[in-house]
Amino acid sequence: MRGLPTWSKRRYAALWRDRAALDGDLIYVALGDSAAQGLGATAPTLGYVGLLADLAEKRTGRTVRVVNLSVSGAKVRDVVDGQLAASRALEADVVTCAVGGNDMRRFDAERFESDFRDLVAGLPGHALVADVPCFYSGRGEVASRAASGIVRRVLDDAGRIPVPLHSATEARTREQVRGDFALDFFHPNDRGYSVWAQAFQSTFLARIDQLSPS
Repeated sequence: MRGLPTWSKRRYAALWRDRAALDGDLIYVALGDSAAQGLGATAPTLGYVGLLADLAEKRTGRTVRVVNLSVSGAKVRDVVDGQLAASRALEADVVTCAVGGNDMRRFDAERFESDFRDLVAGLPGHALVADVPCFYSGRGEVASRAASGIVRRVLDDAGRIPVPLHSATEARTREQVRGDFALDFFHPNDRGYSVWAQAFQSTFLARIDQLSPS
């Protein structure tokens, strides 16, 4: 199985650092793992974070500063310990968080729920939080389905609406799924990330509209 070149991780991270240095009328903070980095897309900005940032600019006519705090390989606990504090300091207008895929390799439901409760408790009330994408078959899908149920329960307890990433990816046909992944068959490609962006779209736009001048 061919994987993704390690240099692409460094290149994608460098692009987001450069993007974070640019000014913008709105501040969009992204938390998560390599999917938030856009790994697997032909360019970092063609991952779901970049697509959502473009959507915000088109919707509002305002510039968006994207601060992507995500780290390739991150698990839920890594976001809690390594990304939340930095995100709170930024006073972001929009926050998205999609994490959990890396927790599926050795899934522990009790630990996952504890970590996810800590994550949600540390996020601003307007943050948009996704459940875990569909793994389609085998133990990975058993774990991702259970994890997504946990995410939805935790968010419901907190009075929040989850971003339905699992159902959005699960709804893809077998033929579509074959064309949704990068060379490592784990990360989405450009088309796959458009599916992720669509899963976020309704709640993302609702948040953006709240920020629009009356």
